[in-house]
Amino acid sequence: MLGDDWMQPGETRIVGYAFLSGREAAEALSLNEHFYIWERRIIGEAKILSPEALTGR
Repeated sequence: MLGDDWMQPGETRIVGYAFLSGREAAEALSLNEHFYIWERRIIGEAKILSPEALTGR
């Protein structure tokens, strides 16, 4: 669940995400194109976007 809405299988969203290890985790994960969200199994795939990608600048 993201906010008040459930995310459906196959749905794509741009969401904010906080890493417990901060910038160090974000930098390590962004070395690859994608990373996986794990909660007892893979529940999602993610990609870290640059601020420029979000604003279109």
